[in-house]
Formats: sequence, C-alpha cells, structure tokens
Amino acid sequence: MNQTAALLDWGAAVSFGYLTTLTVAAVQLPYLLIAAAILVGVVSLWGKPRQFARYLLSLLVAGLAARLVIVEAVRILIQTVRPYVALSFAPLIEPVQEHSFPSGHVSVLAALAFTAWRTRPAAGAALFAGAIIVGVARVLAGVHWPVDILGGMAVGALTALLVHVLADRVFKK
Repeated sequence: MNQTAALLDWGAAVSFGYLTTLTVAAVQLPYLLIAAAILVGVVSLWGKPRQFARYLLSLLVAGLAARLVIVEAVRILIQTVRPYVALSFAPLIEPVQEHSFPSGHVSVLAALAFTAWRTRPAAGAALFAGAIIVGVARVLAGVHWPVDILGGMAVGALTALLVHVLADRVFKK
C-alpha cells in the first residue's frame, strides 16, 4: 500500500468517527477496566474483609509486578522498535518512547483479569475481553505490534499465577 492510500484510509477513519472510538479504547478504557476489577472485589467479597484484603492486595501486586518488574526486565532483554518508528508514520495516539514488547497496558490488564477470574470467573473473562480490546486498539493506533499484545497477555497471566501462589502462602487458606 502506498503512503497516499494509507493517508486516505486514516482520513476515512477520522471522518467516520473510528478515530474517536479507537482513542477511547486505547487510552481511556484501561482506567475503566481497573475500576471494574476493584468493583468485582467489592461486589463479590462484601462482608468478607480478609478475602477482600487478599483480593485487593493481589490486584495491586499483580498489576505493579507485571508492569514495573516483568515488562521492564523483558524490555531490557528484547528491544523491539514500535511500529510507528519502524514504518515511519505518526501514531494515532500519543507516541510512546520506550520499546514495545511486551505491552505494558495489556500485561497489567491481563494480570487484573486473571486475578479477578479467581474470584468471579465471568467478571475475569469480561476483563480479559477488555484487555484484548485495548490491545487491538493499541495495534491499530500504531504503538504496538500484535506480538506485543500476546506477550503482554502472557506476562499478565504468569504474574497473576505467581501472585496467587504467593497469596496462598501468605494468607494460608
């Protein structure tokens, strides 16, 4: 596809409102999903303070460990250039200046989804679907490759599993 055709495609997306939807999914939806993950605990564990504390602590540790520890360690080892840099185009959302693999947004959201799934499987599945939507939107926005999203899912799932095992030992079911 030549550059003129690509610009026309993006112009059509903007004129039909797809850009607004894409921006919301790629930028604002993660915040709503984090709030939803907390709400799952409030609704599911109301009146169970010990279980609720474990749930909130697991969400916090899984999300932070996924993004600030695992993602950063992987990015040191695997330095992947973002699509908008590699292909020389302007991304549809605010450009990010760090390596792209794995997706930090998706790793956090997947960690939260898998943590929520342990308490409420249906809610966890819905949060996981939200993480996929965010990932697809970030690919379409030009800030991630599809493999970055898959890597973020794997990081989130593994981090949530490790946190669950650790929480079982700390809270001794």
